[in-house]
Amino acid sequence: GHPAEDSSTFEMLGLPAQTGSTQGSSKLDLKAWLTRVERMQGNDAENIPIGLTLIWAGVLGSAFPELHGKLALAFAATRVIHTLSFCLKFGFARSLSYLAGVGCMVNMLIGILRK
Repeated sequence: GHPAEDSSTFEMLGLPAQTGSTQGSSKLDLKAWLTRVERMQGNDAENIPIGLTLIWAGVLGSAFPELHGKLALAFAATRVIHTLSFCLKFGFARSLSYLAGVGCMVNMLIGILRK
């Protein structure tokens, strides 16, 4: 599931809001913050190695080397935006940057497989 602080995004889309320990809290809750940081790190640990593997595989051989380089830069940018959005509790931006990063990875893979 999504972090509770993203409930405003769910409400904006007409979906039921989620609840959790960080929702509605204006004080810095160290435990909640550390939990959030762990989720950010876990997400990066799941996605960045796949992206880096595709980037290096494309360096070794891609049907579209110039496009591959641009996709690699775009992937890096989406991960930075994703992490900042996660940290700043911008759920919609986080979701969009995640999807854009996955799109970059899929397109890099297509270029590698077409070689």
